[in-house]
Amino acid sequence: MPTAWEREQERERKARYLAEREAETNRRNELISRRLAELDNILATGVSRAIALDFNARKLPPPKFDAGELDIPHPEPNLEEFLPFEPGALARMVPGWRGRYEAQRARAEEQFSAAHAEWRHLEKEREGQKRQLADRDERHQQAIREVQKQHLRMDELAADARTGKQYAVEDYVRHVLATSTYPRGFSVKFKLRYLPSRKDLLMECEFPVARDIIPAEVSWKYVKTRDAIDPKLITTAETNRIYKSVLAQVTLRTLYEIFTVDAFRHIETIFFNGFVNDDDPTTGRPIQPRLVSLRADRDEFLDRDFSRLNPVKALQSLRANFSPAPTELVPIPAVVEFDVNDPRFIEEQDIISALNEDTNLVDLTPDAFEQLITNLFNAMGFEAYPTQRSKDGGVDCIAYYKKHVVGGKYVIQAKRWTNTVQVDAVRDLFGAMDHERANKGILITTSKFAPACHKFADDKPLQLIDGSNLLALIQEYTSLKVKIVIPPRKS
Repeated sequence: MPTAWEREQERERKARYLAEREAETNRRNELISRRLAELDNILATGVSRAIALDFNARKLPPPKFDAGELDIPHPEPNLEEFLPFEPGALARMVPGWRGRYEAQRARAEEQFSAAHAEWRHLEKEREGQKRQLADRDERHQQAIREVQKQHLRMDELAADARTGKQYAVEDYVRHVLATSTYPRGFSVKFKLRYLPSRKDLLMECEFPVARDIIPAEVSWKYVKTRDAIDPKLITTAETNRIYKSVLAQVTLRTLYEIFTVDAFRHIETIFFNGFVNDDDPTTGRPIQPRLVSLRADRDEFLDRDFSRLNPVKALQSLRANFSPAPTELVPIPAVVEFDVNDPRFIEEQDIISALNEDTNLVDLTPDAFEQLITNLFNAMGFEAYPTQRSKDGGVDCIAYYKKHVVGGKYVIQAKRWTNTVQVDAVRDLFGAMDHERANKGILITTSKFAPACHKFADDKPLQLIDGSNLLALIQEYTSLKVKIVIPPRKS
């Protein structure tokens, strides 16, 4: 039978064990709370940091030369070490003590002055030897030259940033994004391209996958009867809510950092497409679903209090296309399709200036006709952007009109057709308008529309522009008289 002491020891051991298990449970819960707090403060952390366009701060410091023992300075003499001790009470009773003390002090100061002069000489000699050694060290001289080159590059970047050179603008955008710190294990990658002629920045952002950043458990609980620390798993709905907030915060934070660092206002509009790289759970094959897409104008975007807004609602107010279920990788269409790696992307071609009264619009290539429509809408006061050609019947042009009542986002299809447009094309446009969350859809053709097209478009935010109306618009807004001649059908 255990003794009283042994029973007491066993009780203390059990108490310590329970305390350890409770402490481990609390530690796990603290890690979860800390992680969720980090995810909830991504935007706040980003907008709270000081963002400045400072190329001097990016300059490398002068290289240090390792001179070995010559790096160790000689000890500097200290006057206190030379001065005599002041006479005590007994010594002051001897006649003439003050004179003797003053004489000793004067000799001490002379000795100190001589020692300090010798020290200065030795230090000057040491520094000279260091410089000679450094001058003869080729590696050090090469390091100096590299730093000098880097300083010159920073000066050139600063000068070109002021004038809005493409490479310089892209450089300071990349720098501000690269120095933006996220929570541990949180990876955000960017690709971008600046279009100086439009003052547009095209951005592709790779978000982290939800399972890599959101804890699988919402809390832990210690069950004493089973001696187990059991997790309470996070629900799918809660994961989706957190992930949507994270995506919205990363998007808003990125746009905020770019517009803020762009002190020269070279960037007026940012086109942002955010995606993830993952495997399709149904096929196991790699996929790259787009989860966020928007167009942000500088003044409209910055006109908000980022410390108080709701990130998801703020993104919706910017008319962003936002996946309804990002954790399930449900993709959304892009506001504007682009490829930052394609140097031909979306740079509007000037087709109108090459037209004359002999131009038959039917003879234009499909690409040229779509670019012509983009030119026309820009001439009409829109901000119009051609999109990449695709095989899915998507829009050919995205246009924005910054006017009250009639302002908003427009999707445009341009059909250089000789046959009558049937109602299926109008239905496709209406569907594209809905997917793009546009205010209005416009279908333009060089031919004409079947009666069913107008019937379908009635009471809908759709506008149909046939060949004759197209010619009238071109003449009104460009003063060009072109023509549409439909070739006769072959019998």
